[in-house]
Amino acid sequence: MLNIDDRLLEKLNESEMFLCMNILKYMQTNRMTAWPSLETLSKSCRWDERTTKKWRQSLFDKGV
Repeated sequence: MLNIDDRLLEKLNESEMFLCMNILKYMQTNRMTAWPSLETLSKSCRWDERTTKKWRQSLFDKGV
C-alpha cells in the first residue's frame, strides 16, 4: 500500500507524479529505497532520456 501526503499532490504536476509512480515500481520495500537507472526510468515511462532528466531534475528542485 502506498500512502501519499496531500501536500505532495499539490506540489507536483502530472508528469512529475507519473515519474514518481514509475520510480516507486522499483522501490525495495524492506529498505524503502529506489535507484532505477535513467535508462530504466525512460523505458518505464516511455519517454526519451532527455525528458526523463528534465522531470527528474524538476522533482529534485522541488525537494521530492
